[in-house]
Amino acid sequence: MYRHILAPIDCSEDARRLVPDLARYISRMPSCQMTLVATVTPSPIPQINHVRQLHARETLHAMHKLFLNFGVYAFCRVAEGDDTVTATLEIAHDEEAVS
Repeated sequence: MYRHILAPIDCSEDARRLVPDLARYISRMPSCQMTLVATVTPSPIPQINHVRQLHARETLHAMHKLFLNFGVYAFCRVAEGDDTVTATLEIAHDEEAVS
């Protein structure tokens, strides 16, 4: 069975709607850890970066609360980068180093 699931989240309403199903599924694996990752595309304008980071953090916080409703603690990480795959893989390597 899985030990740790790393789920890239795009902060869309569709992603928010899928969280309860994912949380329900993960709740059946009590020894499994969960990390939600939102990737923020950097902007040369600091105010835009701030708004994007805030949106990602608020979205992850809301999703974290939904996971808790199913008894699942989800770690939340915000990655910055132009490429979601690369940013997510960097976090995966970080998580692997911590495990």
